[in-house]
Amino acid sequence: MLDESPIVSPKHIDLWQWIANYYMCSFGEVMNAALPSSFKLANETYIVIHPKWDKDTSKLNDAEYLIIEALQLQQRLKIHEISQILQRKTVLPFVKKCRS
Repeated sequence: MLDESPIVSPKHIDLWQWIANYYMCSFGEVMNAALPSSFKLANETYIVIHPKWDKDTSKLNDAEYLIIEALQLQQRLKIHEISQILQRKTVLPFVKKCRS
């Protein structure tokens, strides 16, 4: 379910951008430190296929295809399970790309 209003204001974004520039780190690192854990994707988060997905795999890269294939077999996966399937420590970029 989507929030009715944004949880982060434009002032937060501006401040986080300033912090990232000042400390020479990425905006994502600042955001990760600033947001409470309940607002972040984590190892406890389950990933599922959206019920309205059109099942078109032609535009997926190899990693995304592996994730979809595993989800079709198991219905839901945790982030760490996807990490094991892809044999990568960082899988959130793949998961976030699929959400958009």
